[in-house]
Amino acid sequence: MVKTLTRRETFADRLAALREKAGLSQYRLSQLAGLSKQTLSRLESGAVEPAWRTVQAMAAALGVEVNDFVTGPVEPVEAPAVKRPGRPRKAV
Repeated sequence: MVKTLTRRETFADRLAALREKAGLSQYRLSQLAGLSKQTLSRLESGAVEPAWRTVQAMAAALGVEVNDFVTGPVEPVEAPAVKRPGRPRKAV
């Protein structure tokens, strides 16, 4: 079953989720997609809607299909376990 955008989930939400899943900052994605950081920020905030060419450039930079902006789940990103330096703690 394909999940489509809900009323509450917008293109801007999907863009931010896909960018975070890829581990990219707004600045880095804007560089890869050939956009200004301000433009990408406005797209993620929902202040503007993208042109088709912009959607294609962002999909290529993120390594996803253009359909991923409107369909399919974005898997949550799990933070990697932090390994602290030093001696291991005693087992209790």
